[in-house]
Amino acid sequence: MSKLELIQGSCVNQNVDAVVNAANSGLRAGGGVCGAIFAAAGQDELWAECQKVKRPIHDGGVAITSSCKMTNCKAIIHAVGPDFSYTPRAFNELFMAYYNSLMILMKNGYHSIAFPLISSGIFAGDLKRPVVESTKQCKRAFKKFTEENPDYEIDVKICVFDPKDMDDAKEAYDGILEVKKVEKKDKMLLFSINQKYLYEMTNFYDDPMDVNGNYHYGHFDEYFTDPRRIAYLIIKDDVLIGFAMVNPYSNIGGNPDFTMAEFTIFPQYRRKHYALDTAKMLLSMHPGSWEIKYNEKNDKAKKLWNKVAEPYKPEVHHLNEEETVLAFSTR
Repeated sequence: MSKLELIQGSCVNQNVDAVVNAANSGLRAGGGVCGAIFAAAGQDELWAECQKVKRPIHDGGVAITSSCKMTNCKAIIHAVGPDFSYTPRAFNELFMAYYNSLMILMKNGYHSIAFPLISSGIFAGDLKRPVVESTKQCKRAFKKFTEENPDYEIDVKICVFDPKDMDDAKEAYDGILEVKKVEKKDKMLLFSINQKYLYEMTNFYDDPMDVNGNYHYGHFDEYFTDPRRIAYLIIKDDVLIGFAMVNPYSNIGGNPDFTMAEFTIFPQYRRKHYALDTAKMLLSMHPGSWEIKYNEKNDKAKKLWNKVAEPYKPEVHHLNEEETVLAFSTR
């Protein structure tokens, strides 16, 4: 089975089939990991190997040479990452630097590889959190490669040279959870996933479909016209895993800053703490007074919202035998 691991250390010292050089387009000796690889392989020897390669190499491109004097690996893969100082949106080129490295690894019959964090040093430019971005693109490349080549096993090491970068790298390695405001172009996407959610809610509410096979949802269009209504897509590692809808309208005749109108994590992503982490994130994004309603029959929602609200000592309002509202302030 293919494996991806995050380690603290230099890729130069790893016992693998191929070590990756964060190369420049001319494959010349440079600083950082590039300089360390040239020093380990032998300046003259590796430069002679690089001169056999057609250059310059475009961003995202790769080349392979022998390992020269390096005895801990069989080959050096030279991957040219983008310089974000000049190409600040070159995320795909960064992804391709990783992906093409894996492809040339397979083409040469190798199975293990050690990466530095490409384009996270002097090539990072003004990129925010370059270690996070580089780790994320390596993960994406590993996922794509293994999905396309399930029978070709690879062992991939992401090497974090500077210990102070480990927290950022680990955050990206473990997976980035984020919420993104729904824009008008995503209206039909929100409609579609909300319909699936409303179907699931028929386990607790007896709501009928209309003649078009849809469930009625009042005020849906207002989430794209009323600035007080905000919808969010919940994203984990670039994958849509849920949504949330927030507005300021009370269920108990109060005057809250925010009400959690709808919230769900899709079934296949539950039991992974994503709901709890996302709920805390939304409360942090919107400090103030909150109301959260749940159905007493919905045990998972009841457990989640009581856990989320517990630190704020919520007031508990029973609307009826089935519905409960928690009111609290996060300020």
